[in-house]
Amino acid sequence: MYKILAFDNGQPAILYHNGHNVYMYTAIRGHIHPEGIIFNDVKDDFRIYDGNKKYAFYISTDNKIKTATLSGNHFMEFLSIPLEDSKNGRTIVNVSPIMCENELYIFYCTHNNHSNFCDVYYLLCSAPNHTCLIKRNIKNYNDFDVVSSNRKTYIILQNDCYYLSKNGTITTITKNGPDNVNLAANETIEQLKDSLSEKSSELIKCQKQIYEKNMEISNLKYTKKQLSRQCEQLSSYVGKLQDELRRIKFM
Repeated sequence: MYKILAFDNGQPAILYHNGHNVYMYTAIRGHIHPEGIIFNDVKDDFRIYDGNKKYAFYISTDNKIKTATLSGNHFMEFLSIPLEDSKNGRTIVNVSPIMCENELYIFYCTHNNHSNFCDVYYLLCSAPNHTCLIKRNIKNYNDFDVVSSNRKTYIILQNDCYYLSKNGTITTITKNGPDNVNLAANETIEQLKDSLSEKSSELIKCQKQIYEKNMEISNLKYTKKQLSRQCEQLSSYVGKLQDELRRIKFM
């Protein structure tokens, strides 16, 4: 899986996720240069977000939510949240990172293993030490969802719908009634369509860039193979030439 981003100076970079490792390649003057492994503990859900800062998000092999930010030409980890909290009997069962207003939010649902209820929180990656509670004691974590549309982030919890304002305030749109939830959903459906259309265009553009980079990598591999073959032929020719010179010398 390839991800494409740009450093602050505009230089493009390619991140290649394979197994637990993420490799970085830089593109300079039409040539691809390997920069080595930047993450070696990726278990699942590796994503790149581009806003006020560039973020890498993933679930690690030691079962943690990890987030890193791009600093210069390398990533620095700044957030690591264990999915399992055996001491307090809690487990994070639903994680939804989402970009809104050029800020990365991470919404997550913790399951209380004793009461069998869930609490929903969010944090802002620009202020990761401050966790905000949205709602306590929901019965089913599958009733929790987050969507972003028209520069707003909407949180849906069972029959309640909220949105997150710029100052981080959770505002209730509807409460206690599926009809009201449907009404709120209908009011934003056109916004969601516009958002999906924009994302589709971005996806097509990214896929085109990935295809072009794959072609560059394929061409580089072919060139390397050809050079290796030419080196072998040259080595064989040099060997024959040396044998011929020795034969002439002792004639």
